[in-house]
Amino acid sequence: TKISPSAKSRMVAPSTGLPSLSPSSSARGRFDRPARMRSGPRLKVDSIGAFQRAALRRRIGGAPQSPRCLDHLDLAENLAVPLRLGGVSPAESRVQAEEVLDWLELGDLGAAPPMRLSLGERRRAALGRAVIAGPELVLADDPASGLDAASADLVLQLLRTLSDHGAAVVATSADPDLGRGLGGRARTLRLPEPS
Repeated sequence: TKISPSAKSRMVAPSTGLPSLSPSSSARGRFDRPARMRSGPRLKVDSIGAFQRAALRRRIGGAPQSPRCLDHLDLAENLAVPLRLGGVSPAESRVQAEEVLDWLELGDLGAAPPMRLSLGERRRAALGRAVIAGPELVLADDPASGLDAASADLVLQLLRTLSDHGAAVVATSADPDLGRGLGGRARTLRLPEPS
């Protein structure tokens, strides 16, 4: 899908490439057609080398239910880890991490040590770390579980926005309402209860 430069600039945060969630841009800016995931030959992960596996991991972002942070780094540095591993400079990764924190409504916590964050703040930060490098696939383990209503709505809005802009989002949940919260393109797979 080709996107005009003016449309793209309305929709993404300046240096992260993440969709903007400001009311003005979310209301007016939608792609003409949804972006599509790149498709190609199927790949057996156990048959590829370490370099190819590392490249594949950079295309996937994961947000665990119980997020872990590196306690010796502040929150912005924790978010920047995927960028730093990808070779982005410390200064540029800090700028991008602060933009993502603003996007997650955690902007004032960038210099905070992770141990001072609430569970909801850590879960939103884990989602930020999962998406900061612009992955094609986002895996979110029960992303709204245990969050207050406002935080859960924000997380679902972020996942919907990522999906609307071409990322495949796979979210697990015991909450049957999660699919409705993710919007019209969400599909629900119900697994049978273990016997």
